[in-house]
Amino acid sequence: MRNSKGLKFSYLVVLFVCIATFFSGMITSVMSKSSGSMGTITSYMHDDKKLIESDFYKSRYFDVDYLSHLIYWTTSSVMDEVEKNSFDIERDEIREQIGDVISNTKYLVINDDTKEYYSNTDYNTPKAFEDNLKGQCDLIIKIKDYRVVNYTKNLEGKIYKNNIDITNRLSRRSEIKDGEIYVSIPKNIDGEDYLNHLKSSFVNTGNLLKIMIIVESSSLILGIVVMILYKRNRSYLFDNDSIWLKLSKLVPLEFYGFTLFLSIVLLTESIDGNYDLLDGFIWTFLSIGYMLTVAYIFNRQINSYGNKLDFFKTTFVYRVYKLITKLYKKTLQLTRSITLAKRIIILAIVCIVANVFMMIFAINDYNILIAMIASVVTIGGFAYYVLKKLSYLSYIMDGTQRI
Repeated sequence: MRNSKGLKFSYLVVLFVCIATFFSGMITSVMSKSSGSMGTITSYMHDDKKLIESDFYKSRYFDVDYLSHLIYWTTSSVMDEVEKNSFDIERDEIREQIGDVISNTKYLVINDDTKEYYSNTDYNTPKAFEDNLKGQCDLIIKIKDYRVVNYTKNLEGKIYKNNIDITNRLSRRSEIKDGEIYVSIPKNIDGEDYLNHLKSSFVNTGNLLKIMIIVESSSLILGIVVMILYKRNRSYLFDNDSIWLKLSKLVPLEFYGFTLFLSIVLLTESIDGNYDLLDGFIWTFLSIGYMLTVAYIFNRQINSYGNKLDFFKTTFVYRVYKLITKLYKKTLQLTRSITLAKRIIILAIVCIVANVFMMIFAINDYNILIAMIASVVTIGGFAYYVLKKLSYLSYIMDGTQRI
């Protein structure tokens, strides 16, 4: 029982699943942690770095995703505009949209160049805003030449400060040249605005990453155990007489190559972060699993041939070549059984039909040159064949006369 083929095949399947699961989880986790939009890692503002940050306001999620949008939305409400009428209309629309998107966040934005400000509170000066609003997370953002050059975060009484230009980290510039933004986020937030959406996504992503770490560790341990059992099983899977190996050889090599290319593209897209965390893991798992399967099939096929180059005889191109060669030989055998006169007549009919079709297509495309070339090729080929046969016939007749 220990050396049965069925058991060894089961070990092989479980081993492939473990390998694909481990690498899929590892790739997805690493990419999600390094990605700006999926960053559950602690942000650059804090020294106590964690791979999976528990506090949303200390995560890269907050600093990259929320802060970048907040700067864009708030500065858009006081941005410079040349035409006064269109400025008023656009500003009212922007401010209405901001109220719908970040309803929980209190803010005051000041354009230093125009001395204009806007706030969704009753406080129109920085001092009044800071004295009266103390939330769970309070921010002061300084903007110079459309760039964020100073960023202070007061998180539950503890102050964090960054004097380094972080505009590139945010992947978004300010809509005003110079100014300040004062922000206060209360501890209890309600509704379904953008902040609540990000917090929910942050929690879900963190939980998924924790699950993936557990799955990766379990897959690694299980994979090692199954590999040992697979090696100890002395059964030989897919020998040269195996029906499964023969069936795998029926599939053209080009099909394996094309599907491998698609799986690599899919894996690359998953690594680039075009999917969310769970979808990225699933597609990465399928891609790696398929590549492992094809690699194993290739290995078994190559080892089944005495001459390793025979492996390439499974290609579609080689099979078409063999088919054409076979048809050509059968055609020669068939024509040899036909008298010379009949062969010439049949060939003449074929040439005429081919010439007519070529000329019809050429005339439809208004290309006289193609029609002339078609006529020369078909008539010339027919004449060459007839002359060759006549010369051979003349040789036989001369020999017969000499005899």
